[in-house]
Amino acid sequence: MKKSIIILLVSLLSFFNCKEINHNNKILNQLQKSDFKTFEGVYIKTSNVLEGNKRVSSFVKEFDGNKYHLPNFEYYNCNIGDTICLKIKAKRTFDISKYNLSINKKKNQDYNSTLNDISKIINEFQKLDIYKIYSSSEIGNSIIFFIKDEEYIAYIDDISKIKNEYWKEKISNSKKIDQHWYYSK
Repeated sequence: MKKSIIILLVSLLSFFNCKEINHNNKILNQLQKSDFKTFEGVYIKTSNVLEGNKRVSSFVKEFDGNKYHLPNFEYYNCNIGDTICLKIKAKRTFDISKYNLSINKKKNQDYNSTLNDISKIINEFQKLDIYKIYSSSEIGNSIIFFIKDEEYIAYIDDISKIKNEYWKEKISNSKKIDQHWYYSK
C-alpha cells in the first residue's frame, strides 16, 4: 500500500513538473518568435485581467536616458491619440508629447508613428503568457520577462554589460538556455 502511494506521488510530481517545463518552453518559444526587442527600455505589467484578457493601463518607456509614462488608450476607452478623452478618463496626464519630441530628435519620427509604437508595445505584450517585463539602462542591455514574481526568462544581449550587481548575481544563478536566454525560478 505504501509503495503504491509513493509511486502515485512520484508520478504526479513528474507529471506536474513535465507540464511546467512544457509551459515554460512554450513561453520561451513565444518570446523568441515575437518582436521581443520592441521591449527594450520598457517596464510594463498587467494591471488586471478581465474575461481572461490581460489589461494594461500604461507603461514606462526609457529612451535616451529619460523615462516616459505612456498610456494604453484602449484601456480608458479612448481613440488612439485622443489625449482629451485620456485626460478626463485617466484623471492624469501622460508623457506622449515629451516622448515624441525626444524620439523625433533621434529618429525623425512623427507623432502618428509614436502612437503606433505605443500600440505595438501594448499589443505585443498582450500576446505573451507573461505578466511583467522589465528592461532598463540601470540593469544593462537586457529584457526580463516575468512569468511569476520570482520566475522569469531573461534576454541578455551581452552578459558582460550587466551593470546592476543584483541582476548580475540573479543572472549568474539562472539556468543558461543559450547564448542570450536565461531562466530562473
